[in-house]
Amino acid sequence: MALKGIQPARRRLADEVYEQLMYAIMNREIGPDNRLVQARLAAELSISRTPVREALMRLEQEGVLEVSSRGSFRLYLINDKEFRDLYQARAAIEGRCARILADKPKPETIAEIRKTVKFEETSKVRMPRHISTPIVQSIANLSKWRAIVSCSRCSI
Repeated sequence: MALKGIQPARRRLADEVYEQLMYAIMNREIGPDNRLVQARLAAELSISRTPVREALMRLEQEGVLEVSSRGSFRLYLINDKEFRDLYQARAAIEGRCARILADKPKPETIAEIRKTVKFEETSKVRMPRHISTPIVQSIANLSKWRAIVSCSRCSI
C-alpha cells in the first residue's frame, strides 16, 4: 500500500507564533532585557499556551532564546568563540549543499532559493543594534541558509 503525504490546509499556530517572535526580535520589539513568559504571550495573542510553548522551545533549540528565571525565556547573547564555531560549521554545511546544488541544478530549486534571497534582501526588517551582533547576523541569515540546505536535500 502506497500512502501519500498529507498537506495541512493551514499553518500551525506554533509556526505563526514563531514568526511573530522572530519578527519582534528583528524589529527591536523584544530586547535582551525582556522576559518572555508563556502565559503572558498566550494572553496577548489570544491563544492557548501550547503553541506559544512550542515556538519558544523551537527558538531555544535554535539558540535564539535561553531559559531564564521561573521558566521564562530571554534572548541568548552568543559570545565571540561560539559565533566563530557556529560560522565554521555553517560554512562547511553550506559549501557541501552548494556543491550538491551546482552538480544537479534544477530550475525550480534555483527559483526557490532566489525567491528566499530576494525576500530577505528586500525585507523591511533591520538588524537591531541593541542585540549582540553575532546572534542578529545568525537570525538574519537563517532563512537563506535553510533554503539552501533544504533545496540541496543534503544529508548532514
